[in-house]
Amino acid sequence: MKVIAGKREEYYKEVKNDSNTDNGDTEDDYNKPQVLVKQLLKLHDSGQITEKHLFDHCDTVIGAGTETSSSVLSNSILLLAMHPEIQELVYQELRSVFHEQKLFVDYDEIGKLFYLEMVIKETMRLFTPVPTTARKANSDIILSSKIYLFSTKFQK
Repeated sequence: MKVIAGKREEYYKEVKNDSNTDNGDTEDDYNKPQVLVKQLLKLHDSGQITEKHLFDHCDTVIGAGTETSSSVLSNSILLLAMHPEIQELVYQELRSVFHEQKLFVDYDEIGKLFYLEMVIKETMRLFTPVPTTARKANSDIILSSKIYLFSTKFQK
C-alpha cells in the first residue's frame, strides 16, 4: 500500500504542476507508456472505480506478474537441466554476448540472446503460465452467422 500511496503523491504533484491542458492529457501523454497505478488513480479520481477496486487491481497485477514470471523461470531451469545439450548452447550464447562479468546488463545485450529467447518461448509453449478457460455449449447457438452445435468445446 506504500507504493500506491507514493504513486498517488507523485500523480497529484504531476497534476498540480501540469499546465498544458485543463485535464492534464496531451497528445504526447498518449504516445508514451502509461503506469498502471497512474491510470487507476485517474479512474479513482473521476469516480469510475472505488479505492477498494484500485487496491484489488494492483494486487491482481502484482500477483499475476510475479507468479507467471517465477513459473516460467523455474520451468525453464527444469527443462535446461533435463536437456544438457541445450543448456550448453544457452551457456555458450551467454558467454559470447557477455564477454566479461558485469553488474548491469544493457537492453541491447539482452536483444542478442536469440537462443535463450527461443528456449523461454518453448518453455511457455510447453508449460503455459496463464491458464486457459474452456467452455462447452449446452445447446445449439448462433454467433456471427455461425452455428455451434450442442457440446462444441470453446477454448480461450
